[in-house]
Amino acid sequence: MQLQSLLLLLTAASATTAYSVAPAPEVLTPVPAGVPEGWIGPAARSTRNPPGAVYAAKLTGAVTGTITLSSGRHGRGVNVAVDLSSLPPSASGPWGYHIHDQPIPAGGSCADTKAHLDPYRRGQATPCDAADPASCEVGDLAGKHGKIAIPVEKKGRGYGYGSKKRGGFKQEYTDKYVSLKFGEASFAGNRSVVIHANDEKKTRLACANFQVVKKRGYGY
Repeated sequence: MQLQSLLLLLTAASATTAYSVAPAPEVLTPVPAGVPEGWIGPAARSTRNPPGAVYAAKLTGAVTGTITLSSGRHGRGVNVAVDLSSLPPSASGPWGYHIHDQPIPAGGSCADTKAHLDPYRRGQATPCDAADPASCEVGDLAGKHGKIAIPVEKKGRGYGYGSKKRGGFKQEYTDKYVSLKFGEASFAGNRSVVIHANDEKKTRLACANFQVVKKRGYGY
């Protein structure tokens, strides 16, 4: 009887001790100011891009040139090469550009590309902070790496006396969050790129689908 009482006392003490320990505090990722409640969290880094993969979007019309995506060194990140030979009148610049969620359908227009590629549901209510690119929309290339700058006008031969030739725009960088790994939420190979005017409506001036130029390695 004494042994049974002792066991009951020990059991009660153990239960009291277990419930008296406070649970560990939950570690939360700080939410950038203005980001909606649906935000999943910072974008994951792109680390499994197939070696040798290359996609290109060829722009025509108001903007001409090519934006190329290729797998980064050791599959980490995606190299972005912007090579534009002509741009709209300077009044509409500098120009934003983004990877959009949907490709341009047959017979469609830039309006059919939907919103920016944004698998982490960040939204556009607050501008991207280039100092914290993981908190930006994956497709917001201009926000993370800068807008397309207004080119400097240069005098050129063959354009008439006193005429000026407007230069284009070139930029290369590695984006750590865009992916060329098929099946990942940040995959850009089946999407489009859109060039926007610097106006209140962010008018869509030009767009093009990314097309396979070269693909190698696992993941296709």
